[in-house]
Amino acid sequence: MFQKQIDYINNVISNFLAKLESIPDKTKELIIYSVLSGGKRIRPIFLINVVSESNYDTMLGLKEAILALELMHCASLIHDDLPAIDNDDFRRGKLTLHKKYGEGPAILAGDALQIMPFNILSNIEDTNLAVKLIKILSDKAGVKGMIGGQILDISNIENFEQIYNIMALKTGALFEASLMMGGVVGRLEDKQIKNLEEIGKSIGLLFQILDDEKDKNSGEKANIFRYANQETIDRLKTQLIDSIILSMLENFDTEFFERYKWLLINKLGFNGELFE
Repeated sequence: MFQKQIDYINNVISNFLAKLESIPDKTKELIIYSVLSGGKRIRPIFLINVVSESNYDTMLGLKEAILALELMHCASLIHDDLPAIDNDDFRRGKLTLHKKYGEGPAILAGDALQIMPFNILSNIEDTNLAVKLIKILSDKAGVKGMIGGQILDISNIENFEQIYNIMALKTGALFEASLMMGGVVGRLEDKQIKNLEEIGKSIGLLFQILDDEKDKNSGEKANIFRYANQETIDRLKTQLIDSIILSMLENFDTEFFERYKWLLINKLGFNGELFE
């Protein structure tokens, strides 16, 4: 299911990388290594599934939105892995960028991948569409979103409220962007795009909770299980799932709900029983 969307996303990214021009070979090498590092393309998958179209090639702005979102996500991973932040040596079984090429090149490659999305979006022929997408991504990736969450993540974390806020910003914000950008490309109403923002936040929080659950005994300061017990977190997961279901059923059709139900269960690993 959804293999067509995954193939389309991978083709969009591969074609973009194959046509990189007018940049130094070393910079190109850094970008290609980072973007083709085995990611699951989860955020673009959530973006494209807002759009219920059979021929994606005719949809104005879709390719650019997919690229912009995924490049921004890749940039965040490069910076997260740096010695000054998480100091990770491996990601998805491969050396992180700073371990393979050095810290300086990694910082600059991350910077480049944060700037490139806005150049890509600015090339959309429909100026109004381009501006809307740029506004969403800059809001959700900036100091009020992903980067703001990253800053809080390297600060002192003392309680559940703080870690919840970090998760909402650092992880949730790009999920919000993915659904909202899909809504803009799909020409949905403003009210529906606002609904997608809330749904995206809940999905992002659930995604991070499930990720933390895999290492809940690690004792890491940014793990939610350090600040709440299993019962409290299970209750939070149920509340988030309920809010997603209610918002989807109230504001979108059954086909939309079934698409995202499948994605949440099969791509993010949510318990299917929560949807019954």
